[in-house]
Parts: sequence; C-alpha cells; structure tokens
Amino acid sequence: MEPGTGTRKHLPIPATGLHTVVEPVEPSLDIVFVHGFTGHPERTWAKAKGDMEHVDGEASTSPAERPPKVRKFNPFSGPTANGGHGYRSVFWPRDLLPTTAPDARVMTYGYDTHIRHWIGPEGSHNTVYDIAWDFLVSLEASRRPAPARPIMLIAHSLGGIVVKEMLRRSSMCRLGQKHLLSVFDSTIGVIFFGTPHGGADPRRFLQSVAEQVIKAVGFTVNQQIVDSLLPSSERLRELRDEFAPMARQQGWAVHSFQEQMGIKPLGGRKVVDDTSSYLNAPEFEVTEHIGQNHMEMCRFVGSHDPEYRKVAAAVSRIMPSESKAATNHDLVTEPAVDHKTLQDILESLRFEQHDARHHNIKSAHTKTCKWLLKSVLYSDWVNSKNVEEHHGFFWIKGKPGTGKSTVMKFLLGNSRRTIKGTVIISFFFNARGDTLERSTVGMYRSLLLQLLEQQPSVQPVLELDQLRNRSSVGWSLELLKSLFEQAIQSLTSTPVVCFIDALDECPESEVREMVSSFSHLGRVAVSAGQQFKVCFSSRHYPHITIDKKLELVLEQDEGHGEDISNYVASELRIGETRLADEIRHTVQTKSSGIFMWVVLVVRILNKEYDSGQIHKLRRRLKEIPDDLHDLFRDILTRDARDGEELVLCLQWVLFARCPLTPTELYHAVLCGVDSEVIQGSNMEEISEYDFDRYILNCSKGLIETTRSKHRTAQFIHESVREFLLKDGSFKSLVFGSDDITHSFEALSHEKLKQCCLAQMDIAKAAGEPASLPKQEEFPFLQYATSNILHHANRAEELGKSQRGFLADFPTTDWVFLSNVCEKFKKRRYPPTPGCCERNVDGLFLSAGLLSDEDIKAHASDIFDSAVYSKQEQVIVVLLKKFYQERLADTLQAIQSPIAWRPYLFDQAAQRGFLPDDWRACPLHQAAKQGFQEVARFVLDHGNPADASVKDYFGMSVMDVAVQWEKDQIVDLFIKRGISLNGFHVHKLVKRNTAEACRLIKLSLPTSQYLQGQLCKYELPLADAVAIGNTEAVELFLNSGKAEVNARDEQGRTPLSRAAIGLNIDIIRLLLASGKVEVNARDENGWTPLTHAVRASKYGKYCQTVHKCLESIRALLATGQADIDSTDIWGKTPLFWAIMICQQKDNGTIMSEFEQTHLAVEIIRLLLEWGANPKIADKLGITAYKWWKENHNPNGIMYSDGDVIEQQEELLRLLGSSQRLLPSS
Repeated sequence: MEPGTGTRKHLPIPATGLHTVVEPVEPSLDIVFVHGFTGHPERTWAKAKGDMEHVDGEASTSPAERPPKVRKFNPFSGPTANGGHGYRSVFWPRDLLPTTAPDARVMTYGYDTHIRHWIGPEGSHNTVYDIAWDFLVSLEASRRPAPARPIMLIAHSLGGIVVKEMLRRSSMCRLGQKHLLSVFDSTIGVIFFGTPHGGADPRRFLQSVAEQVIKAVGFTVNQQIVDSLLPSSERLRELRDEFAPMARQQGWAVHSFQEQMGIKPLGGRKVVDDTSSYLNAPEFEVTEHIGQNHMEMCRFVGSHDPEYRKVAAAVSRIMPSESKAATNHDLVTEPAVDHKTLQDILESLRFEQHDARHHNIKSAHTKTCKWLLKSVLYSDWVNSKNVEEHHGFFWIKGKPGTGKSTVMKFLLGNSRRTIKGTVIISFFFNARGDTLERSTVGMYRSLLLQLLEQQPSVQPVLELDQLRNRSSVGWSLELLKSLFEQAIQSLTSTPVVCFIDALDECPESEVREMVSSFSHLGRVAVSAGQQFKVCFSSRHYPHITIDKKLELVLEQDEGHGEDISNYVASELRIGETRLADEIRHTVQTKSSGIFMWVVLVVRILNKEYDSGQIHKLRRRLKEIPDDLHDLFRDILTRDARDGEELVLCLQWVLFARCPLTPTELYHAVLCGVDSEVIQGSNMEEISEYDFDRYILNCSKGLIETTRSKHRTAQFIHESVREFLLKDGSFKSLVFGSDDITHSFEALSHEKLKQCCLAQMDIAKAAGEPASLPKQEEFPFLQYATSNILHHANRAEELGKSQRGFLADFPTTDWVFLSNVCEKFKKRRYPPTPGCCERNVDGLFLSAGLLSDEDIKAHASDIFDSAVYSKQEQVIVVLLKKFYQERLADTLQAIQSPIAWRPYLFDQAAQRGFLPDDWRACPLHQAAKQGFQEVARFVLDHGNPADASVKDYFGMSVMDVAVQWEKDQIVDLFIKRGISLNGFHVHKLVKRNTAEACRLIKLSLPTSQYLQGQLCKYELPLADAVAIGNTEAVELFLNSGKAEVNARDEQGRTPLSRAAIGLNIDIIRLLLASGKVEVNARDENGWTPLTHAVRASKYGKYCQTVHKCLESIRALLATGQADIDSTDIWGKTPLFWAIMICQQKDNGTIMSEFEQTHLAVEIIRLLLEWGANPKIADKLGITAYKWWKENHNPNGIMYSDGDVIEQQEELLRLLGSSQRLLPSS
C-alpha cells in the first residue's frame, strides 16, 4: 500500500469512547487524540471551512453548513453533513495526518464531562481520575494484537491533564494488572496544545483555567460541577511533580504548542498564558507558538497551512524512524537522523553547568535596571530601528563591578516575558567555572542546543550527517560554529535574539574569533531581511572592534547612576536624618558607577549603624577607599581576627583543583588551622546554614555559596580573584614586605597539600573501616586523596621542591584511603601501584627518584599525562633522557596509539577525539601549551622541517603560537628565523596590546607582509588604522615598507579610515609621514575631509566634538586638502555639514541641541578656511539654498530657545560669508 492510503473512516464520530479514524494495513505507530473538557473527539480537531485543494489523499466528504444557534453559542461544535456552501470541513487527524504519518493508526478519544450549556442531555459525573482510567482501559484493549506498538498522544487544553493522569496510572500497574503497563512502556511522545501545567496550587490554577475555557465557549460556570470534576489538590500536585521526571526517565519527546492570541470573552487575554503552558523541561520539551487562540490552535485549513506545518514537523520529529521512512517529503522534510540519534546528539551538546552562571547571578534590585528598557539605544536595538547602522548588535560595556551581568540577566528575563514569537537564547561566560563555562566551545554547544530544542524545524536543515560520526570527531569548534551558522540562517522568518554575557571571562583569542563570526552572521541577516539580534556585555578591555553596533557604557549613563541612587536609598538603612542624606549622596558620588563597591560599602555602613556607631558613619565612609581593589584590601586588613583562617579560605578558593562544596571548604580550612577540632566534631549537628555562615564570616564576605544544584564556594565577583592575584597583592597581605624566595602560588599549593595530608592522617587515625567511610564523617577526604599529588606537582613546578615529601610519602595509606573513597572496583589501585598508577610520575621523574627502567616501562603514559597536565619539567626530562639522536626516531619509542591525540591538543579548547591516524609534530604541542623549554629543545635537536609542518588543521607552528597567544613562543620562533605572515600580523594587530606590538616590531626587519594583499586579511597598516592600534600604525610607518595609500574594497585609504574613526592621533601620524594622498577619493567620491565631516553625527557629543574638529583642522592644516571637493552627487564637505545639522533621524545619539551646535562649529571652521557655499550639487542646489529650504526654526521643540539660537547663528554665518551673497 502506498504511503498515506490506509482506510479513512468518514462515519460520524460518537461523542464518547475510543474510535479509529485511519487504519493502515500494517500500522507501525498509534496516534491518539484527546480533546479538552468542553471539546468533542471530532469537532475539536476540525476546521469548518477548510481548503480541500490542499488536503492529500481521500478528501473529507462532509461539506460545511451554516452554523445553527447552538453552534453560535458553542464554537467547539462543528459542521454536519448537510447543507452546502462549497467548502469542506478539514478534520486533520483523518485528512492531513496520514500524509505526515503514513503508517500510523489514528484514533480519537471522547469523554463526557458534565460541563454543559442548558442545551443537551444531562452530563456524566466522572472526575478526571475516572476519565483517565476509562481511557487507559479502552486504549489497552484496542492494542492487544500489538501491545508493543509505539504510541504518540496528542491532547488539547485540559485533555492534557487526562493524558498525564492516564500515563501515571499505567506506570503504576507493575504489580497488578500488568497488561495495562504496556501503554506506559510503549509511549514515545506527547504533543500538548494549550495544556495548563503550572501553578503552586494546581487545583486552584486548573479550576481557574477550566472556568476560563467554559466562559470562552459560551457556557455558564457552575462552581459545584467544576469542583467535582477536578481531583484533589494533593493528587494534582503529585501529577504536576511526577510527570516531568517520568517523561525524562522514559525518554519521551514532548512538544508543547502555546496559543499566540487571546480571546474577546476574556478581554483579549489568553486562556492559558505562556508561563503555564509548558513543562519547563528544556532537556526533552520543545515549546512553540501556534498563531491562533485557544480554541482555534488545533484546527487547520489544509496541508499548506503554516501552522499545520509546525505540527507536522513535531509529529515527524517524534515518530519512530521506521514510520518516517514512507513520509511524503513534499509535506515535511525528513530529519537527517532518527529520533534516538537526534536525542543522543542533543544530550552530547548538553553539559551540566551550561546555565549555572546565569542562575548564580543575583536578580536585579526591584528599583533598578528598568530605565534601560526606555533608553533610545535599547529601543532602537529591540525594534530593529536603523538596523543598517548597527546590524542588530547591542554591546553593553562597563568597568569591573558595574553590574553588567545583573543587567544582562534582567534584559534576558524581560525579553523572555515580553517578546513573543521569537527564539531567545543566551550564554553567560564564567571564568570561575569549568572549561566549557569559559570557552566558546561551551558557548556554541549551549546556544546550538537551545536553538534545536526551541525550533525543531531547524533540525532537518542542518548537515546532521556530520554528527553521525561525532564520537570520532568530537565537538570541534569549527563544527559547532558551522552548525550554529546553518541554524541561524535557516530561521528566515523567525526572529532570533541572543544574549552573551561576560566576554572578558573567555580567552581573548576565542572571543575575537566568535565576535568576527557573529558580525558576519549579522551582515548576512541584514542583507537577507532576517531578524538576528545579539546583545554582548564585557569590560572595556580587551578592546574588540566591530564595525556596526550600538554601544552603551554603563558607568557613564545617567540611568545607571539613578540605579545606584535607588539602591542606596532602599538598602542603606541609617535613618532619615540630614546626616543620612549626606552620606547617601557621598556614597553615590564616590562609587564612580561601580555597583559592587556600593554593595560592599552599604554592608559596612549598615553594620556600623546597627552597632550604634552613628557618630562614626561620616568618618568611616571617608576612610573607605574609592577604588574597588583598595576596598578589598581595606576589608581584608581592617582587623586581624582569624587571620590564618581568612588566608587559607582564600587560598582554597583561589587554587583548589575544582570548586569545593561549602562542607568541603569548611573541613579543608580546619584541616590547615585546627585539625583537632575535626577529630572531635560531631558532623550531624552542623547544618549547611552553619557552613555558609562560617565561610561568609571567615572570608569577611568575599566568598559566597552558589545557588545551583551542586552548591560550591566562589568569590562574590571575579574582581576579587583579580585583586588577590594582581601584582602580588595577596602575597603582601600574607607575608608583608618580607623577601620570600618562592611565589605565593607555590607556597599556597604547598599549604593545600599539607591540608590534604592532615585530612588523610585524621581519616587514618579513625581506624580502617571494612566498608566505605561515610561521606558525612570525612567530606573532604575524597578531594584530599584525589588531589594531594596535584598540589605537590604544582608546588614542584613553581619551584618549591617536593623531594622530602616524596621520600616520606605514605604510599600505602594513600592507596588504602583512595580505594575506600572509590566506589567502583575497576578504578581502585592495586596494593603496590606502579609510577603511572600512583599518578606521581611527574613528581618522581622531575625529582629524579624514578629509575630509567621504570620510566621506559611507562614512558608513553607518562608523556601523555605530562602534556595533559602541562608539566613542562617532566616533558623536558623525558626528551633529554630519550631523544639522544634524532627527534623523529626517538618519538616512535615513546608514542602509543594515543600519544599525540585529542587531549594533548588541550581539552580546554575541546578539540577532542581526533581521528586515530592523527599525529602532530611535538613542536605544535609546545607552541599550543606555551612550553618554551620544550620548544627550544625541539628546535635545537629536531628536524628543521618541523617548523614548516602543518598539523591536522593545516596550521603551522607559528599559526598555533599566535592563535593561542603564546607570546614567548612567538618571540622564540621569530628569533629562530620563523617569519610572521599576514594572518599572524592580523591577529597581533587586533589584540592591540604592548606585547603584541613588541612582537610586530621584532619581526619587521625580515618582514614580507607589509606589501601586497595577503590572504583574506587587509594590509597590516589598514588593519591597524581600522582597529585604532596607534602603536602598530607608527611601527608600520617607521619601517618604510607600508603601503600608505593602499585601498580597501570601497576604495578607502588608511587616511580615510582614520578620518571615519576620528582618530586624531593616527591622522597626525599618517600626515606626518608625508606620503599619504590627502585628497584620495573612495567609490562615493568622498575624501578624508568629507569622511571627517560625515563622522560628526555619530557618538556622544562630549566624545565627538573635540575629535571631529581636531581631525578637520589637521587635514586642512596640510594646505593640501581640497575644501570644496565634490562627491559623486556633487556635494561638498560644507554641504554635508549643513545636511547633517538638519537630519533628525540619522542614528545619532546626541540631543538635537548638541548635534546642531557641533554642526555650527564645523561649518564655522570650514567657512574660516574658505569653503564655498555657492557650489551647486548635481541637482543644481547650493548649500545655502538647501539650508534656506529645509530649516524650520518654528518646528523646534525646545522651549528654552537654545536650538533656535544655534540655527540662527548658522544662518548668520552663511549669510555673512563673503563668498556667499546670493545673486537673486
């Protein structure tokens, strides 16, 4: 039988019971429809006036009829077989679904509630509980010939509650009535249409929804009837709480369609709002809007209906693969992979902490952030105004501690609540998290997962064949980036909004590549008319250039200042006296827009006030430093109480191998300062609240516990970590001005190692239990045994010798305690482990305590481990011991099949799991990891050709060193004669740092990259000008090799690019070279002077006025600039200045007064240098004439007359110009 040609039954469907409407010869799937409380098994799913030209297979034979009076009151009642108006009723389970699911048996279940209008017979008195049981019994009976056949359930409105209760009842039939369990076991997915799931009080919530549905269809609400229909609150609460875990455990696919429109009987409100019509289980649930109201959302006019296509895509996604094989591809594109494989792919994209940072950010104070929603910049971005000017990019920048992440969380939450019909995705980088939380690989994995779950229609268009072999190629950055771009570009009609927070908490090189990729996506989206919006947030450094964007500097905005004022007024509880007002004002003034500073200071002052020290408030505030880092120092040094605990607590959070739980941190600190307390403590008497209080008090408020599922201790802000590690700040706090031999990090790892050893001693003293020790008794023991050697390794690498520690290391005790902490026998150590099994290979090897025989026996494993853990000393020792003659020959002796594979390529980049035949030159690994000594050794003893070898990704050793910003390696390579090329210089110029410029300078004597177009990158000089890298520009000019008049694709020279950016320093450097063409014209005929005038309309007035006027002066001062040069429209720089003065909607963020005032100053300057206002453009209009015809002082909205005064001054200037007097 051909697909979609099963028997379709056109007899009237009774109101109750289970009835088959499509019966294939050999069905492979059952699809069952369940209507809502006021619905009908046919009419709920039928469109009265369907388009039968777009109904495939056997058409419905029931023409529509004029609705009788009953149907006027009841929209759910449908057409009968009588009457004729030329339309046909489309009952899509029968008329459309067989094409989408050709091998599916389609059934519909009807039940009778006693919610009735006054018309009709008396209703039944069953509850939801009874209806669900009857449904289960009927469904099982109909499936006895094939009880294992997969089931897909489709429910509308409160019918979803019936479905969920039915599945729950079926799952309980494991002990008795086991035949009913087959329904539960065979279910593969559920599609909900407008089903209410949420509610803290589920019974009251569902009762409210039921009443709204009843009102919507014209019935009278009978409270007693509704009460008797719904189960108890306890039963409904169980159903609400149990269904999601049950679906997750069974691997069900859930698709929740949400109504997009409200209805008139409810005042335009939706029957079930968006916050209630989904399970909030994104790991297996997809949510999508249907562009109809609650009643019409499950009725479709035909297969061409765009809303039905959404449903068809959802059905196709859930269907088992064998049912999809025969699907008509003209209707729905078949996914490239089957459902199970796709679910596996989605799960492999997911990682545990993908949204941990977002959850841990404190929500905005109730009186803050709302100003942003009214700001011009945000409004232009969210409404796609002037999208050509910003390409959908909104970049929020701010100093450390200004509250950028809080603002981003606020904007994300607001967008999810208010922006409908839009895909909203987000990622919050977290420098304190694991590798994926602070890398673009993690970002792309998270964003792609959100896209695929929110928009299943994306899945078929992706090149998912690439993912079938994912286990062998891994989630490489390039693969993820490619899939993400495919997904975005496929959503041609669906707007996408993306929030990405804390770009500065990801490696700079990765962020630069990501921003460049997103910028490309933005350009493509604008050209295609697609809505793709991105909101970034970051610190000011590193500076990353993007041509088109809106930019908000948080600490400079008045709204942010008002937020601080509101916060201080609300949270600084020191009374309402004149002194209190003065202090509040001073706090805001001293804050400099740093919200973190305000939060800490408010806490300090509240504490003083609560202790009765009102008279000291002014003096205490005066003592508090203005700088955030100085404030941290003040907090840490103000009193000396518990100093040892404070230092150790901070050390643990700084240098622990992984974040510690509050319980672990508590014991880790006590192991280092007072281990006897732990030995005598009664753990069950100490609560988590006690641990949290201890940590907060011990750290003086600088460490907090996260609010994620797996609670850990972390600094309250990344700036705390930066302060402690910057310039030896923490070291000086601990050791004062003492000149100590070892670094603070080395001494810290030494201390942490001692804490671990103390914990082992405590556990050993407790005896040797036959079974695993209770986690409650030794919560820190597992970390101690797993990481004591890690801390010893780090101390050794940093110069703190571990020779004595290793000589006395209690190997037997360590093995015993490690094994009792390890639950899995396969992972336990043998009684006498070898060097690799002990995981101390690096320590013993670098300390010289391993014999050559022991090393040779495990050389490959030692080498892998050393590269993975970045133990450079170990690698050098191995190289020196075994690379006696030629590097390549000896490499074979220690190279196992996995020796130079994925994790050697640094799992931090998640390149992982490369093909088995991949091998990389050791020099690449040294360049990637930053191992100077290894690189030097390989260059000295290896094959000279290694320097030009390409790795698996086609990268040379210099490519790798530059890409991963290993500056010392780049320095070494340049000095060894390995040259930079255009790619390398492009990367270094974009970094715009002193070190990058030093490397460029080092490379200049032998450079070949300053002339000619190199790869896809601009010439280095143009690159440096566009980025604003003044130091690089000066280096290139001084070299004498740079092409100073090279043109880009628009014909612009470096001088024009500098004028566009109003970069006065670069303009002066270029002019001073004496080689630039001052009047070089681009494709529009604009000269650098024209560009400088036109650039005046962008940016803030205070930032633009000086740069603009000085840039114009510098160009005119050469004596070479053609002040009256005309462009392809015949317009002069003066003409442009006058036009800009009058343009009110040109993307400027200046006020009208500021814009006019700046234009007047530019026009004054041009006239002083002899600009001629009488030159006519190609339409014969002069600048003076254009001004007279277009300016309208009576239309100015400023009552103070400032703008009118400026415009009158402009008129005076034009009128008094000696060269202007009009001829008429």
